[in-house]
Amino acid sequence: MRKNIRHSLHILLIFIVAAILAVSCSTPAPPTRPAGNIITGSLSAGNIALFPPNSVVEIFLSEEQPDDVESREIAKQIIKNPQVNPIKFSLRYDRDDITEFRIYTIHVDVYDQDNNLLYQSLKKFPVLTHNNPDKVAIDLITK
Repeated sequence: MRKNIRHSLHILLIFIVAAILAVSCSTPAPPTRPAGNIITGSLSAGNIALFPPNSVVEIFLSEEQPDDVESREIAKQIIKNPQVNPIKFSLRYDRDDITEFRIYTIHVDVYDQDNNLLYQSLKKFPVLTHNNPDKVAIDLITK
């Protein structure tokens, strides 16, 4: 009986060592993307149910420049053939490109398959800084 107890303890010890080795040798999980570098929202083009076939939506995050200098593009998302209206989007940006005292905006253009402008946002929507949100609802107008 003493031999059986010793054998059982030996097997238990082997399992414990194997478990410790398995945990310590496992591949670490890939780093998760930090929260706060995504702008989400929806785009609505009035009463249409579907966008034209093969249309392209371009969503821009820009840093506004003083003195009417052209804004600087920070990030861009392209949605090809969006079909259903409204469109939900998630625009990723590099947090290192954002400075708290600057002004950042979202604007949208929608083109048909021949690159003709169909819809656009009526204005630029402020986001991220100066207590502006990271979620927007944008109404598109026909051009």
